[in-house]
Amino acid sequence: MTRQLGDVVGHLLPTTQVGSYPRPHWNHFDLGGEDIRVALRRADFAEAFADGVRAMIGDQVDAGIDLPTDGHLWYDRHDGVISSFLLYPAEHLDGIAVVPETSTVMTGFGDQTVAAFGNTWNEVVVTGEIGRGTMHLAQLWRAARAVSPRTVKFCSGMGPANLGGWLTDHICHLGSGVPVGVTPYGGFHEMVARDLQVDAVEYAFAETGFPEDDFALWSKYPSEKGLGIGVIDIKKLVVESPEQIVAGVRRALAHVPPERIHLTTDCGQFALPRQIARGKLAAMAEAARILRAEIGEG
Repeated sequence: MTRQLGDVVGHLLPTTQVGSYPRPHWNHFDLGGEDIRVALRRADFAEAFADGVRAMIGDQVDAGIDLPTDGHLWYDRHDGVISSFLLYPAEHLDGIAVVPETSTVMTGFGDQTVAAFGNTWNEVVVTGEIGRGTMHLAQLWRAARAVSPRTVKFCSGMGPANLGGWLTDHICHLGSGVPVGVTPYGGFHEMVARDLQVDAVEYAFAETGFPEDDFALWSKYPSEKGLGIGVIDIKKLVVESPEQIVAGVRRALAHVPPERIHLTTDCGQFALPRQIARGKLAAMAEAARILRAEIGEG
């Protein structure tokens, strides 16, 4: 029996978001490669970090989100926008070094992208045995829990599989790297349904327009897993309407029962203006209320 997000929050079609959220403009503290435990022993950093995380969680709660995230204030500010998604683990894991050269993966996007971001998305290389280093993810979660008015979700940012795609191995002299773009769910959902030992998975649907073929995979390869539907396109500054979100989720309901569905964002909102991110979450929360009323709850 899988455990669903609705079991945690107490109603159908709960809402959350993926990981990062725009940091408050007044917060100018960056970690770089510093150990978070050391940084939190400085009064100015500790106060700014706690207040910043409290503000980021508060935005989500005020927008009506059931399960807020910690917001990833431990992401540093970069002109490369979301490059801290890569650089936090790269700077804090043992056996990995950040090299002041353009990322091999970024070069695959072409000269225009390299011209815009080549100086901020650095090459990340394997230099030895990978160790846990100073990641301290549990410490980051405890810091968020301490200032959150409700249960808070912690997202670790770039996980092992994703990180592996960005690494160049200087030990075996092999270059890795994976194409970055729209995820081809049809290529691996059978494995997810059959073999992946998790309660739920989250797929990005908003960016691709809620394709029926992707939802149909859940009927073709049935399982008891929950589905987190990405209903917010984090690459657009336009705030989605609740009606747009409702229409997308209705397609999913033809293949997955409401007890196993939750609503989320396609990815983290770190790169968006804060007021846009807050508006997008409010639209998602309203869409969930509309859907619950349609199916007789709420």
